[in-house]
Amino acid sequence: MPKQSITVELDDETLRSLAVLGEPIVVLTHLAHSAADGVLRPADPQRRQTDESLRVERDRTDTGAAEKRKTDEAKADEVVWLARQRADQVVQTARDEASERPPSTDTEARSERARTVLENERSSADAVLARERAERRRDHADFQAAEREITDKGLTGERAQFDTALADQREANAQMVSATMRAQDLAEEAEEGQRRASAVLEEREEQFRRLVDSVGDYAIFMLDPNGIITTWNLGAERIKGYKADEIIGQHFSRFYGEEDVRAGLCERELEVATRVGRFEDEGWRIRKDGSRFWANVLISAIRDPRDGKLLGLAKITRDLTSRKAAEEEKIELAKSQERESDLRAVAEFREMFIGIVGHDLRNPLGSIGMAAGLLLRRGHLDEQDGRVVARIVHGSQRMSRMITQLLDLTRARLGDGLPIEPKPTDLREICRNVVDEFEAPIDLEVLGDVTGTWDPDRLAEVLSNLAGNAVEYATPGTAVVVEAREDGAEVVVEVRNQGHPIPADVLPFIFEPFRRAQQREKSKAGNLGLGLYIARQIVLSHGGTLDAHSVDGTTTFVMRLPRGAARPKAAAS
Repeated sequence: MPKQSITVELDDETLRSLAVLGEPIVVLTHLAHSAADGVLRPADPQRRQTDESLRVERDRTDTGAAEKRKTDEAKADEVVWLARQRADQVVQTARDEASERPPSTDTEARSERARTVLENERSSADAVLARERAERRRDHADFQAAEREITDKGLTGERAQFDTALADQREANAQMVSATMRAQDLAEEAEEGQRRASAVLEEREEQFRRLVDSVGDYAIFMLDPNGIITTWNLGAERIKGYKADEIIGQHFSRFYGEEDVRAGLCERELEVATRVGRFEDEGWRIRKDGSRFWANVLISAIRDPRDGKLLGLAKITRDLTSRKAAEEEKIELAKSQERESDLRAVAEFREMFIGIVGHDLRNPLGSIGMAAGLLLRRGHLDEQDGRVVARIVHGSQRMSRMITQLLDLTRARLGDGLPIEPKPTDLREICRNVVDEFEAPIDLEVLGDVTGTWDPDRLAEVLSNLAGNAVEYATPGTAVVVEAREDGAEVVVEVRNQGHPIPADVLPFIFEPFRRAQQREKSKAGNLGLGLYIARQIVLSHGGTLDAHSVDGTTTFVMRLPRGAARPKAAAS
């Protein structure tokens, strides 16, 4: 039989039904083979079964007819035999009787007649038997022909019915073979399409893998359901410091601190990601070298779309350490600005309050000082009252200096600096007058031209403050040195004393208001700690500088003044 190409069209539902029995291509191949066998040998078993039934039926009919013929012949033979027996008995009886009588002609004649009669009867019986046998054979042949005709008619009907069924079966087999071959072609096309789709999917997966591996700003890797690392990319190596062969197969808890691991953070992240589908958090993580980095972590569950089985978890980590530092710096800056704003507000209020108080106290204090001085000048007081009034005058003068300092502080902090009135001034004269105010030993040294354009009253206030501090903190029995000298376009004044050095932690803040070199000691002059601050502000208003040095038991204040007073817009503290 020539080979045929048959096309079968099957829909997706039929293919899915075939898939229940196994691989569709295998099932369709078996169907095709079965159908081909039916076409090549469509009716052998059934035809054999029909012929066998016919042979059995004919054998049964022939056997029955033969048995009936034998039975009839046996009955006829028995009848003939009985007749012959009777005839033989009659002949024998006649013979016996004849033997008993003497022989005679009549007797022989009768015997001869009896034998003739007997022979005639035998011939007649044989003729009857032959006729009966012929009739029985004819009847049996007619019966057998009728039986065979009936059997052949039944067989012809069965064969016609079978041939019709065989034709239908052959047509159905042909259709099945066609459907099977078409299904096989479709299966091959589907398999080819599946191979192409698999190739495209593999190519896309490879592209995606290369894309993930090339990402350097994100650590992207896979975990199995138990948290074991199964993949690793370039970003993970850059952020966490591990190479792929060092970390794959390890638990992801290696990236967490000991406290987080003991607290069960890793298990909680896996549980939430598995139950909800994703988990996101920020926190500190550990690199291979032990350093910490601030990470944003996202864990997503990966499930089989067919049955929802958990296949693993995808973990994405970003290094946000720089952003975290910037945020903390921003927060700290905001807090610092808030603190500075609060401190500035407090300082402004304090200085405003001090300024108001200093201004309001100055007038009554001036009246007290004037009245006490007038009493002393009149000379009407006894010695004891004179001492009391002298203390009043001295106290009012000290309070007046303190109020002046408060007002200067207010002007320096809230205004454009201390006001000055520059004019030609000889610093030699100012130094001599200041030294003469003190009863303590002070050595004055003036070298070269020390003249310039300054505010003499303000410079006298600066020198008085510096000399007073030197005298206050000098070692008893040692002299304070005031040295003024020219230095090109500048004039330099140094005030030195021997004594305890200024502590290193205090020296940078020595010129700030309300600071003292030794906080545990009160100033003998009852100062507020504003003298050095105001002195520096005055020097800055003249465009100069005022610095302090304390080395090997010698404390030195150095004032540098340009000869022409170039007042800045504002004095910086």
